[in-house]
Amino acid sequence: MTPEFAKALVAAQKATYPVYKQATNPAFRSKYADLAAVVEATIPALNDAGISVLQMPDFDGEQLILTTVLMHVSGDSLTHVMRMPVSKRDPQGIGSATTYARRYSLLAMTGAAPEDDDGNAASGPAPAAKKSSAQAKKDGDWDRIMAAINGCDTEQDLDTWWAKMERFWGQMPASWPDAAANEVEKRRNEILDRAAEL
Repeated sequence: MTPEFAKALVAAQKATYPVYKQATNPAFRSKYADLAAVVEATIPALNDAGISVLQMPDFDGEQLILTTVLMHVSGDSLTHVMRMPVSKRDPQGIGSATTYARRYSLLAMTGAAPEDDDGNAASGPAPAAKKSSAQAKKDGDWDRIMAAINGCDTEQDLDTWWAKMERFWGQMPASWPDAAANEVEKRRNEILDRAAEL
């Protein structure tokens, strides 16, 4: 990398906007930074610094292969290739994997990150100092929910589990659906990140 390109990357990072979690996942009632938010926060700053972005997806029948290139006006470039398995090998599954890969590759290559708003509602109910039998049952139920979420190994497992739980949320404390949705999203990101590393 030339000093000129390195200087341009520093300028771009300084000018990058925060990446806000504005999109809503209707299945899990949680916020996340979609591809449009990532592009809006990073591409203008890169362009102003003389850097363009190309993202080229390919599919080999098993894996999505996304090549992301940052190109500087000097002719210098920086390239990253992300490979990730595609669980659903249909247009929708490949498109979803491509969007995910584009989002995270762009975040990684620019040093940007979505704002962390998971901490507000991600944890389950705190146990009381002295538990009643009803509270102990609730805590046990929350532990089972967490064990079920952490036991999901694929996105499809998470979707299936959530669909089964829909009819039970009304019987549980009001804060639990949102807290569980945040935990599901954390687990989903763990699954996707692990798949991207393979």
